[in-house]
Amino acid sequence: LFRVIGGGVAVGLFASFGGNGRNEVALAEKGEIRAGKDDGDDLDLLMVHVVCRHGARTPLNTFAGGHDLGTKWLLCTEEKKKSLEADVEVKGVNGDPPGFVHNMDATPMPLAGGCFPGELTDLGKAQMYQLGERLRERYVHGVNGGIKLLSPRFSSDEVYVRSSVQQRALESAQSLIAGLFPPESRPEQVPVHVMDVKKENLFPNVHVCPRLMSFYREAQKGLHAIRERDEIRDRLALLADEESSGIAIAHYFDNLKSRSTHGLIIPAGISQGLFDDIHRLATTEVATLFQDPLALNLSIGPLWREIQKAHAKILKNEESEGGMSHKLVIYSGHDTTLIPMLLSLNAFDDQWPDFSANLVIELFRSRETGEPHVRFLYNDKVLMIPGCGGKKACRYDEFKNILADVSKEMQPGDCFERQARDGPRVGSSFN
Repeated sequence: LFRVIGGGVAVGLFASFGGNGRNEVALAEKGEIRAGKDDGDDLDLLMVHVVCRHGARTPLNTFAGGHDLGTKWLLCTEEKKKSLEADVEVKGVNGDPPGFVHNMDATPMPLAGGCFPGELTDLGKAQMYQLGERLRERYVHGVNGGIKLLSPRFSSDEVYVRSSVQQRALESAQSLIAGLFPPESRPEQVPVHVMDVKKENLFPNVHVCPRLMSFYREAQKGLHAIRERDEIRDRLALLADEESSGIAIAHYFDNLKSRSTHGLIIPAGISQGLFDDIHRLATTEVATLFQDPLALNLSIGPLWREIQKAHAKILKNEESEGGMSHKLVIYSGHDTTLIPMLLSLNAFDDQWPDFSANLVIELFRSRETGEPHVRFLYNDKVLMIPGCGGKKACRYDEFKNILADVSKEMQPGDCFERQARDGPRVGSSFN
C-alpha cells in the first residue's frame, strides 16, 4: 500500500481505484433533491462545499514485470488540455506562498504512448468538465433540483477553489472551472489556491502528523490474517509475471481500474468474479487504515474543522479569506480525501470512490426558525445520514454531533506520540 517517494516528502496515503455502490448505512436517493416540507422547514441555501476526487488517470503501477502487456497509453493530448481547461493563477492559502504542484508519481520515462504514471487523461479532463457543467446547472441556473446561488460570471468573492499539490488534482480543478464558468463568464486567469505540503489537509498527511504511520503499520498487521487475500495475491503475481507475491492487492486494482475505465486490455485470467474480489479486498486494505477513531480524526479532522469554521463565519456574516464570505468552495482532492470523509459520516458504502466522485455539503438556514441545516449529496444523489432523524436536511446540531469525535481539535502530542522511528520515509501516492 505504501510507496516510497525517493527524495520527496511523505505526504499521502495509498493507491486508488474506482467503483460505485450503495450500503445499508447511508442511502443515496435518486430523483428530486430540493429540500422541502419533508425536511420540516423551508430552507434558504447559504453556502456549498464540493469535495471531489480528480478525474480518470493513468495507473501508478505497470503490469507484467514492467512491460505492461504491450499497452499503449495514448490518452493525454494537448488538444483536450486547451479545450477542457481554464487558465489559472496558483496562489497560496492564508497569505502563505503556494505549494509546489507536480506529479509525484511521474517516472523519468513515460508509459508507452506518452502519458506518465498518475497523469490525468483526456477522459479525466472531460469528467471534471462535465462535473463543472452540472454544478453550473444546479447553482447558477437552479435546475435539476438545484437552487440559484451564484452569479453567472465568476467572482472570487463568491467562489474559492483549492487543490492539493498533485498535478492531476490541479488540472482537474482547471477542467471543473472550465465547465462551471465558460470562457465568456470567467477572467483570463482564475485563482486556485494550493497549500504548502507541510500544512496540507486534503488527504491524510504523514508529514503533518507522523503518528499516522504508526496507525497504518499497526493496521497492516491485521491484514496478514486474511487468508483469502494471500491466495489472491499469489494468483495475481502469476498472472502479472511479478517476481514477488507480497505486493498489495491495491497495486493490482489500481492498474485494472485504470484499464477498465479507459477501455484498455485486461490481463487474461482476470474474470469479473476475480475483479470483484480484488475490489472488495483492496477496499478492506484501505478501510482498515482508519479503524482506529483517532486515526480517522488525525486523517480528516483538519478538513472537517475548516469546513465547519467556514460555516460559522457565513452564519455570523463574517468575512472569509479574500473578502466576502464565499458561497461556493471547491476542494480538488483524491479518493484519500473522500474515503475518510464518508467513513466519518457513516456513509462509506465499501465501494471505492470513482474518478471525479464528489461529496457536496450544502448549508441552509430555515426561514421560519433561523436554524441552520446541512444536506449531503454524493455523486448527485442525496445521502441520508444516520443521526439526522431520517430527514434529507440535517439540523446543524445533529451534524456537529455526528462529527464530534472526528472534528475535535487535536491535542498537543496526538500527532507525535509513539510515531514510527524506523524505516524509510514513506507515504502513499495520492490517488
